Amino acid sequence: ASYASNLVPGDTNGSPDVAIADYNYGLVLLRNTMDNTIYVDRRTVSSDPDGSPLYPYRSLSKALTAMHGLSGAVIKIATGSYVGNVTIPHRAKLYGGYPSSKTPSTARWAQPTAAATSLATQDGGSIVLQGPNILRYIKIRTSLKTE
Repeated sequence: ASYASNLVPGDTNGSPDVAIADYNYGLVLLRNTMDNTIYVDRRTVSSDPDGSPLYPYRSLSKALTAMHGLSGAVIKIATGSYVGNVTIPHRAKLYGGYPSSKTPSTARWAQPTAAATSLATQDGGSIVLQGPNILRYIKIRTSLKTE
């Protein structure tokens, strides 16, 4: 780890940066600590997902938990269906349609594809949207509750 503020090319905000190395894949991820983007891909094979582009969370609920306390957080979700009962908090930004992959990669998070990400419930549960939210490339397949 490093507390240097100049690890990420083009980053000029002066906040600390982090370098994460994956020796299995020969990858090094440089990430600004002010980056409030959380990543989700149900196909990730990481044994210790952390919500980063290389090691995204497997579930939306895990990402929503990690989002608490992050100002202006964005959740990017890979294509596929995510089943569960979730509450999407007020002013959440969920962007779907990113390519899903078992191989760690940061490039796939740059642009969404034409495929949508589906959110669905199980066992009569619900997806609750609390107040205004931004949902892009997201299909909700359930009866929807709003608060």
